Amino acid sequence: YLGGAGAGNFGLNGSGRAVWKKSGGGTRQKFFIHNTPLATDYQAVFTIIGAKAQNTPTFGDDALTYLIARSDSSGSQFVYAAIGPDNIRIGRYASTWNEWDSVGITVNIGDQFVLIAGTSGSLDEFIIKQNGIARMTKTGSASTGLYYVGVGAKATPRSLFTDQTAPAELDMWSAADRQPTTA
Repeated sequence: YLGGAGAGNFGLNGSGRAVWKKSGGGTRQKFFIHNTPLATDYQAVFTIIGAKAQNTPTFGDDALTYLIARSDSSGSQFVYAAIGPDNIRIGRYASTWNEWDSVGITVNIGDQFVLIAGTSGSLDEFIIKQNGIARMTKTGSASTGLYYVGVGAKATPRSLFTDQTAPAELDMWSAADRQPTTA
């Protein structure tokens, strides 16, 4: 999935980190759906923020790093956790963006984030944890039987459309099936 009129891309920096490679100053989103599906609706998608956290915008929207669960193979619908410089958001994308909730947090280099899809209480319960602490629990309507997962990034204009904000560098990303549990 690719969105926005701007340029730029999410890629490797040569040292194993996933980084945003800026280009111009427009808004750009890029999502990568892993080509091997998980086996269940109970999913955990995990990342570690690398040596650089997200840029704070001079104006406009935040740069975001996305964890994606319950996706179809093409990335045309999924549940997301969006990590900004001072907030996390949760919602669902299916042709349009439906943000369910957001909460303010502090994001630091080395922070670990996990998006948990499905709990013992409900397949439609989602939890975002930061460093093992549940920061948000939300029940939202999401498709089941979608076993793909992924990662994404969004860059936004930073300074008079000549520079972009950069999403966080990622030291690692992983995903796994899991047993249904609570926070």
